[in-house]
Amino acid sequence: MPLYTKFLKELINKTRSWHEKKTTMLTEECSAVIQRGILPKLKDTGSFVVSCTIGKMTLEKALCNLGASINLVPLSMMRKLAIEEIKPIRMSLVMADRSIKTCNRVVENLLVKVGEFIFLQTL
Repeated sequence: MPLYTKFLKELINKTRSWHEKKTTMLTEECSAVIQRGILPKLKDTGSFVVSCTIGKMTLEKALCNLGASINLVPLSMMRKLAIEEIKPIRMSLVMADRSIKTCNRVVENLLVKVGEFIFLQTL
């Protein structure tokens, strides 16, 4: 029986008390973490702009949002990028303002350069 299961059963059956104290020897790593305490909460960076290169086109002020998990690019931008490897897809996305956007194409395995880093993306 795993230790946590045994511990929980003892708590439920009231054979163990929450106030029961035991001494445990800590390693240096554990001790350092406990002494340092909880790290302060940092301010949310929100959205910001970065320089981004897709194919031969460089976007000097590409909006970057750390909370986004879907890359949505307007069809006019896809035409400017002149990407030929486009797969047909039928998908609808419900946006934060509850509007619905219909996607009809997807680009897979596209190299996107941000600063000095290159990422593999799906648009």
